[in-house]
Parts: sequence; structure tokens; C-alpha cells
Amino acid sequence: MARLPSCPGLTAYVTVDGEPLEEYDVPRKPADEKSIKSKENSVTKYVKVQEGTTFAVRYNFGKAFPNKRDIVTELLIDGKYMRGKVETKESLRNSTSVIKRLISKTKEKWVSQKFQFSHLTFHEHDGKPIDQKLKESLQQVGEIKLHLYYIGGCKPHNDSGARTKTAFKKFEDIDEKLVKAEALSHQVLLQKPKTISSPTFYDTFSKDTTPFATFVFLYRSEKSLKELMIIARSPSPSLIEDHEIERLNKNQLRHMVRRMRERRNFRLPPRIKREREEDNDDSGTEPEMVHSQPKRRKAIPKDDDEVVVLD
Repeated sequence: MARLPSCPGLTAYVTVDGEPLEEYDVPRKPADEKSIKSKENSVTKYVKVQEGTTFAVRYNFGKAFPNKRDIVTELLIDGKYMRGKVETKESLRNSTSVIKRLISKTKEKWVSQKFQFSHLTFHEHDGKPIDQKLKESLQQVGEIKLHLYYIGGCKPHNDSGARTKTAFKKFEDIDEKLVKAEALSHQVLLQKPKTISSPTFYDTFSKDTTPFATFVFLYRSEKSLKELMIIARSPSPSLIEDHEIERLNKNQLRHMVRRMRERRNFRLPPRIKREREEDNDDSGTEPEMVHSQPKRRKAIPKDDDEVVVLD
């Protein structure tokens, strides 16, 4: 699970079928003082994904997290805003929240759609000029980003407008030269919509201008992670079977030790009192944040309320 030293007790992770995806560190690069300061509140991990799986983003507030202020979270996938959820300070102690679907309104009907990994298709570079528009569209593909902001409070909002459906373009037959450096392998698409009841909306106010925590998950296939040297290429099985460890190079040995440490140290959040799940897809009763206002007023959403941010 991804952690931030600046936010004790706070963790975030991507799950498939309720199980956390395996995470890998991003190689460090030389950085100036400004970027180092920004990284204190941000962490980036690679995660290994498979074609066709649906996923959720979970974040946990442990006992060490200071529950002194209300929070709003914002989820972006492939550069597109997906969801916002309000977490009141009363609800933060030792609890977990889950975001696994997009909520939108089509005509007079509210629907939800789960997130799904979908593989990209490529062709060899044919010498033609690079499509710059397509290159820009692909810049944030392969990225799941979760921002957490402190807010002054929230109040119920009677939303009468339509919630615009987020459009996901399916990319096909991409020039491999466009994505070679990042080794993109998948994008996120939405499953078929499912009708739900109307969500409960909330306004938030006095939102901080910058997030106090940001979690970034770069999702790639196992093959792509090997191309990026994030995962060491597997040694011959006979090396392990014959216990010829001395034949492994330094990178392979380092990879084996890192995997052993991760397996030894990985633990799910202990003794979680409650989990704000979205298991009932027919319900739209989680608090959805709609607007951000400067004036201070206070209202506390229920545990199962839904929040949507409309900018």
C-alpha cells in the first residue's frame, strides 16, 4: 500500500476483486528543491494489471491519522475527473473508503459504471509524422491519481442539473513510437451503465488550494514493467531449481530480495471498524460533492452519503 511520511496513518491502494495490486517503486530521478518539496505530499507507484479486470481505489485512515478537519477526495483516471467524496472528521478514525464506479445522469436516469482495464493495440512506426494531437491525448493515459484536500465543511445541496457523463475514447492501432518511452499497455474504459437511485449531493466550502496528499498509480502490464526495468526479467527456472544463486546478476538478486521484503511486510489495515463500501450498485446514497464555496457553514453527511464534484 502507498504511504506518505507526511501523513501518518493514511494509505491508498488499487484493488481487483478486493485484493490489493502488487506495487513497485518508481526509480528516483535528480530533482530540484521545488520538486523535492512537492514530493513530500505525493507518492507514485507502478501497479501490475491484467486485461478486462475491474478495479477500485481504496484509501484508509488509520488510528495515527489526525482527524481534526473535514476532507474531500478527488479521483482522476487517465487525466479525467471521475469522482469526489466528502470524509467528515467524525468519520475518519480507523476507516476505509472505496471508489469503484463513475456516477452520471443520462436524461432523467442516474447510472453507475465500473472501471475496467483495457489493453491498447499498436503498430510499428511507419516513418509517417507523429500525430501530435494523439500524442497529447495519450500523455495521461496509464495513470490513476487520488487527491486529498482539507475543507472547511459541507452542506446538503439540492442538485437539479444533469451530471455530465465522462467520455472515454478507446485508443486503437497506436504508433508504438508514441508510447515507447512510457511503455503504455492499457487504458481504462467503463463497463455498461447500471441504473441507480438518485445520489445525495453536498456543497463544500473553504477548500484548500492544494492537496495535502496525492497518490499516483501508474498501471502497466507485466511485460511493460519488465521493459521499464521495474520488474527484473525472470531468470531461467533451472537457476532457482538447482539453487545456483551465484549465477544471478546484481539486478536479479536485488529484485528477489525486494519481493521477499514486500511479501513479509505487506499487511492489510488492522482492525478496521467500518468500511464505506459501494457494494450495493443500485444505491446512489454516497455523498456527492457539487460545488466549492468560501463561506463557512457546516453539515455532516451520513456514512453512506455520496459526493460528486461538478467544476
